[in-house]
Amino acid sequence: MPSVRGFFPYFINIALKITARKRIGVYRAQKTHGHQAHAETGSVFFITPPAIKDTLLSIYAENRKSQVTDVFGQLYTPAFSMPVFFAMQSFTGYSAWLASRYGAKTYRVSVDAGFSCPNRNDSGGGCSFCGSSGSRAPYLEPRAPLEQQITGGMAFLKKRYKAEKFLLYFQAFSGTNAPVEKLKSIYDYGLSLAEFRALIVSTRPDCVDAEKAGLLASYKRPDRDVWVELGLQSGQEKTLARIGRGHGLPEFEAAFSLLRERGIALAIHLVFGLPGENARDIEETLRYLARLRPEGVKIHNLHIPYSARLYEEFLAGELTLPCAERHFAWILRAREILPPETLFMRLTCDTPATELAYPRHFPAKAEFLRKLKAL
Repeated sequence: MPSVRGFFPYFINIALKITARKRIGVYRAQKTHGHQAHAETGSVFFITPPAIKDTLLSIYAENRKSQVTDVFGQLYTPAFSMPVFFAMQSFTGYSAWLASRYGAKTYRVSVDAGFSCPNRNDSGGGCSFCGSSGSRAPYLEPRAPLEQQITGGMAFLKKRYKAEKFLLYFQAFSGTNAPVEKLKSIYDYGLSLAEFRALIVSTRPDCVDAEKAGLLASYKRPDRDVWVELGLQSGQEKTLARIGRGHGLPEFEAAFSLLRERGIALAIHLVFGLPGENARDIEETLRYLARLRPEGVKIHNLHIPYSARLYEEFLAGELTLPCAERHFAWILRAREILPPETLFMRLTCDTPATELAYPRHFPAKAEFLRKLKAL
């Protein structure tokens, strides 16, 4: 292995080249001695031997006239062959983006309008990772009237977060799983109850057709956005079959195209750590999604609720879940691969503790966001 001194010119040269590079995109240095340096605009992270880390980063900080911060210490994960150290990677969270977009503290009012899921209706089982609540917001009372959910949710968000503006968010189960006439009645009523700056509907690809896409597009106004959160979870057909997803990539692509053609903003849901997937599978999913250039992405670390079918597989010892360090490394990989304009709207899953079987000890989403902002 080359001496420590032999690494200095290489990494200093790479660091100086990176700091001078201003265009949007990703710079990847050529491999030398089996190590790499990568960077995004305004950021850099090094894969280096620990022996030279402190010296390298101190030189880099001196050149940048900035402070260098290590995150999560040394990350030893299968995703990387060497310890990873990060410096000055800017990150804008979803809350900050909303405040910038709407000019005030803005929050989603999550509601459960009583939609079901075709995957549960048809097969009786649903996706193997999905719990009985179907992503219902934890502060919602089961079967409460829509008006009560909205007024109660707004009061809660005003009191706890000092929210000033609101987005109506049909979150639970599949928000387009009904005839168009019923959907219109529900959306119209919900939007009539308050001044909402956006309509957000979470759904599945097999619950979208041209008529429903047209209905959603009809709610766009100069002062109101329309988003659809579309569940993909994985770009691997083998994984979609393994978790009983009930659709494949062709259905996802068809739904994506119908919505994109009508100017609806799209946020795609992904789950990292699904059964049978490795780092290469996740990277292929990210590259698949990058080609579509969605407006947003929501990333979840795999959670196993007690009520999910996956819980039985977990008890049988048939799967393991990624640790926090590995998930964090995958988030950074996603930031490198996805287009710079794609908004990261979620970084982790937050299943209520009373419903969550595993993982029991995992950093909260606020901690992941803090770590990213500290880069």
